Amino acid sequence: MLSIAQNASNLFCIEWIPTELGPQAVKYKKVQLSSDLQFKNFLDDVLVHFKSESDNSPKTLTLSLDIENVAITSFYCDPEIPVDEYISWYEKRILGEYIVQNYDIYYYPLGLVENLVMVFYISKTKRQNILKSCNKNSYQILHLTLDIFSSNYASKIYGSSKCKNYIIWKISNNNYHYLINIQNGELKHYMKFKKTTKIECIQFVGEQSFQSKLEKLCHSLLFKSRGNIDIVDKVFLYQTKSESTLIKKLVNKNKKIVLMDIKNNLLDKKSNHKNANYSLLCYNENGNSLRGIDV
Repeated sequence: MLSIAQNASNLFCIEWIPTELGPQAVKYKKVQLSSDLQFKNFLDDVLVHFKSESDNSPKTLTLSLDIENVAITSFYCDPEIPVDEYISWYEKRILGEYIVQNYDIYYYPLGLVENLVMVFYISKTKRQNILKSCNKNSYQILHLTLDIFSSNYASKIYGSSKCKNYIIWKISNNNYHYLINIQNGELKHYMKFKKTTKIECIQFVGEQSFQSKLEKLCHSLLFKSRGNIDIVDKVFLYQTKSESTLIKKLVNKNKKIVLMDIKNNLLDKKSNHKNANYSLLCYNENGNSLRGIDV
């Protein structure tokens, strides 16, 4: 299995095999995406620098895209109108002809939030380029998803399946942060914010009454000496930036915060390289390759 996760112009690649003790990483490597971000022939970049260690057939891969590749929005639908009819109205009146013709649109009803639908749309050209590159190199693509949503599959390694209510928190570059809230196995909330002298919420999707609670949790952890995490069972934390000062502080603030230490759980337990467990956190976004696997 070849797993690829995109972060900006970098592709984080893992080849792993299933074993009786769970998935075993054969190799992993960061590859620079030299082609444009429309993903034309993107697998050529990967396979030049990341040759498979096995000759297993068929060749399969999973791909997790940087969240900046898609647009995210949401809407509440009228419960008196069938969802299919409402989507038709939404595409015509809200998204418009250009988006409908040039983007693949996906609708995801949010668990436990009545009549709220999350919307993702991705360029048809980009998606077709991905499929063409896979076909060209005789790879079957099994899953295509987005970064923090893909990391939810990896969170099972760290015990999220035992939690009824948890948060996955991604620290990104330029003080941007992303969070998703999972309750009873269902995605319920999504938030993007920027850390300045306060929490500046850029986008929130979910139950509005929960937004202020989530912002208070983040403010407590980022700006106070002790963090309050009473609203969830656990916070699973990782980052895609290279500097690790902030994440080290957050991990030590509260016992409910779990570092998604993929190095010591999947990649390379033997390595003693200083800070390797922080520098490899990006690989949590390869988590969709673990979909359906007992970890």
